[in-house]
Amino acid sequence: MLNLSKPTAKEENYRFFSATRELVVDRTPVVVEQGKPPRLEALLALQEGEHAVILLRGGRAAAVVAGALPVGVTMERLKEGFAAGAFAKEYYAAHALESAKAPLLLIARGTGSVTAVVRIVHWFDEASLVDHKHVQVVVGDGASLQLVEEMVSDESAAAVTAAVAPAVSALTEISVAAHGRLSYFSVQNYGPAVRAALRLECRVEEGARAEVTPVIRGGDFTQLWIEGFCVGKESHIEVRGALRLATTQWAEIISVLHHPAAHSSSHQEYATAASGRSRVSFSGNIIIPRSGRHVEADLRNRNLLLSRDAEINTNPKLEISTADVKCAHGATVSSVSPDQLYYLQSRGISLKDAEEMIVRGFSEPTLARLPTAALRERAMAAFERLS
Repeated sequence: MLNLSKPTAKEENYRFFSATRELVVDRTPVVVEQGKPPRLEALLALQEGEHAVILLRGGRAAAVVAGALPVGVTMERLKEGFAAGAFAKEYYAAHALESAKAPLLLIARGTGSVTAVVRIVHWFDEASLVDHKHVQVVVGDGASLQLVEEMVSDESAAAVTAAVAPAVSALTEISVAAHGRLSYFSVQNYGPAVRAALRLECRVEEGARAEVTPVIRGGDFTQLWIEGFCVGKESHIEVRGALRLATTQWAEIISVLHHPAAHSSSHQEYATAASGRSRVSFSGNIIIPRSGRHVEADLRNRNLLLSRDAEINTNPKLEISTADVKCAHGATVSSVSPDQLYYLQSRGISLKDAEEMIVRGFSEPTLARLPTAALRERAMAAFERLS
């Protein structure tokens, strides 16, 4: 089985080199071939409420394929992010893979609210078996951005029968400067054969706020590793995730928020519904060192078992090294109540539809956060197909 466990420091040093050297993003326009998969064609259409769609496909450079970037949002050279002081900060390091093209770098500048959405489509051609995506996002002082990363694949029949499972890794690094605002949404809907390692690193400065919404539906195995750092006074990170697993799917969630700055706050909440013989492992943590006085943070993990063979392991933790903080953590694991099913069936609703309604009600508070109606409909349809 492919080992996608959390890398060690030695492995990190081997895989990455310092990104302080100049790296230039290849700006060669992407030529989307004729006869591209219909699923990709539909995803590249600009939806109501969206400002731009960016395509990341294979080893090609990123390019805007629909709409245009909002005023103040640019795709730039990696070194310009360092010049702006976005990456050279304590508790945060940006990396670029030696073996990959320079990463996609988005920089949001200026003040005022950006209500339109920028959506990045990560398209994985499963027949290629291996892919890596790397995105870096900088939200400048007082700037704001709504960003979606939608991860999908072609569900290649060849990949399903291949001796080696297709594998994809995606690294997203986010820096939100003082009083900046970021709403970030990650929707993973890979084909059933894909094994995915997804990592998000998020750093927020004084008075800044980052709202993170990860949604996981597809893939054979998914590891989602989120690590956030509140490094400024009154900084805030909020993570609300939803997972829906079925058949023999397996997911591992690692969610850790650090509070080195005093008077910072965070909220983590994950909702997981598991059926079939799927497995979910959740490890959440809030880490507050001595410098993190007057921190308010909480961590919740809600789980819904839809079959006797599904398995959920949850381990929420707190690591607090100072006094005068307000923290809470907890987890629940429950099954669908027979009374709920009986009530719905007595109203003429089939067992399958009743289960779908219960899953929808369980996941909808998170899915409702997705910024466009089209994205919400795709996510909900994917969840319901597994019921």
